[in-house]
Amino acid sequence: MSRDGIFASHRQFRSWTEWHVADGANSRHAPGQLDSVYMVDVDRRPLVIDASHMPATSQADLAELKAILASMIIDRG
Repeated sequence: MSRDGIFASHRQFRSWTEWHVADGANSRHAPGQLDSVYMVDVDRRPLVIDASHMPATSQADLAELKAILASMIIDRG
């Protein structure tokens, strides 16, 4: 979390839910889902990356997810 206090006081990741879905569920989350949340400082602005998968995700798919994360390039262009 940032040292300037913008996010340090919250220490939570939240996303908006679909209002019309029972129990506030949404299409981006499922029971048992595992999320790796990365917060990157890009020129003093936060970039949040949420890489999620299910416990039964294949090793091949996990390797692909890791490769995608490793290949990310931030173009400040």
